[in-house]
Amino acid sequence: MAQPGPTLTPEEHTALAREAKAAFRTRLGALRRALPKQAQLKRSSAICEFALKLPEFQSADNIASYLPFAGEVNLTGLHDQVHSSGKSLFLPRMNKDTHAVDLLKVPEDFEQEESGYSFMQPADKYPVADLSEIDLICIPALAADLQGHRVGWGKGHYDHLLPQCTRALRVITVYDFQLLAELPNEPHDTPAHILITDKQTHRV
Repeated sequence: MAQPGPTLTPEEHTALAREAKAAFRTRLGALRRALPKQAQLKRSSAICEFALKLPEFQSADNIASYLPFAGEVNLTGLHDQVHSSGKSLFLPRMNKDTHAVDLLKVPEDFEQEESGYSFMQPADKYPVADLSEIDLICIPALAADLQGHRVGWGKGHYDHLLPQCTRALRVITVYDFQLLAELPNEPHDTPAHILITDKQTHRV
C-alpha cells in the first residue's frame, strides 16, 4: 500500500497554489488571445443571452460589469439591456490614490479613457457606487472551475472588491474552454455563485 505524502503547511499550500495559478495564466491567456475576433464576439453574444435569462438579473436594479481586456468576454450586449430596461450599470475604474478598484455608475453613452495599465475604464466624472447596493456583479477570469473559483491576472483587485459587495450575486463569465473541473485556490479567494459560458449556465 502506498504511503501518504507529507502534509503541507498552509504556507506551502499557498505557494503551490500561486505557482499553479501562474501556469494557468500563461496557458489560458495565450489560448484566449488566439481566439479569432469573430469567434470572441459570437461566444460573447451567447454568454450575454444566458445572463439575460437569469431570474436574478431580471430582478436586479444595480448591476456591475467590466470592460473587456485582452480577449475577455465582451458584455456590451448585456450593458445595452441594463440601460434599456432602466437598471443602473456600474463599471470598474482604478483609483489613482489607493490603486484599488472603484465601481462607477455610468450612463448609456459614457466616456472611456485608457487607465495607464493597458485597459479601458470610465472617465472619473461619474459617481462612485456604494458597494453594498450592488445586486449582481459580472466577473472576468482567465479560468474558472465548477466550485466557483477563478484565476485572474493576479493583481488582487477582485479579491479586495468582491467581499465589499455584500449582497451581490457573483457571476463569472468565461468562454467554455476556460471552465475547468478544479483550480488551485487560496483562503482569501471569494468563489462565485454562478458561472456562465457560451454553452452553459452552472450554479455553484
